[in-house]
Amino acid sequence: MSKQSVEISLLGRFQVRVSEMRLGSDDIAGRKAPALLKLLALNRDHQLVRDQAMELLWPDLDSNGAAA
Repeated sequence: MSKQSVEISLLGRFQVRVSEMRLGSDDIAGRKAPALLKLLALNRDHQLVRDQAMELLWPDLDSNGAAA
């Protein structure tokens, strides 16, 4: 099995590169998916607790609304 490299550009235009494939915000499905990728990339361990992600992405919704 070959390894693939992943590179995420956060300064300037947001872009994700997986091996030779480049994706921008418009190429990633969902409105919040690019924001979630950015949060995960910036987090030291590259992981978030679900409640943290919901609070950061949907601060104006209650937990049921954000979970949906």
